[in-house]
Amino acid sequence: KRAAALTAGAALAVLGAGGVTWELWGFGSGGSGGGSGRSAQPVRLAVYNADDTCRPRDDQHPECSLGLAVDPTEAYVLDNTVRTRVWHGDRLTAECVLERGVPVTDEAGVRSSTWFRVRLPNPEKGAESVRTTAWLPEARTRDKPALPACRISTGS
Repeated sequence: KRAAALTAGAALAVLGAGGVTWELWGFGSGGSGGGSGRSAQPVRLAVYNADDTCRPRDDQHPECSLGLAVDPTEAYVLDNTVRTRVWHGDRLTAECVLERGVPVTDEAGVRSSTWFRVRLPNPEKGAESVRTTAWLPEARTRDKPALPACRISTGS
């Protein structure tokens, strides 16, 4: 009996530690209740381009566009971006925040591993699915909205 009780206790401890780790790493539902101080409502945030030659432009020059990531846990490179491009001053609707994605550093040296899941202005139709969201790194905005933690999902 004692061995069974010890085994059950150890299993519960491991499960509890796993649950705490899941929440701490930002994969839980966090903020959807319980007084976390984070809004469950989507908020608008402004895209910020740290390149001071791009900020005053209003012609949407391709060299001044910024990419939105498919997966914030993978390298922020062209192969991990959606087709939609954004420019300084564009306003995007953010649904939630992931605090431990891949770190991104902008041209001014602002570095962050926080990402916002944002709604695409126009859904992107692929061969097998329609993408409606993507990820904006915190380094690409100066807004600091209070949002719930994201459940990581790169499938749409």
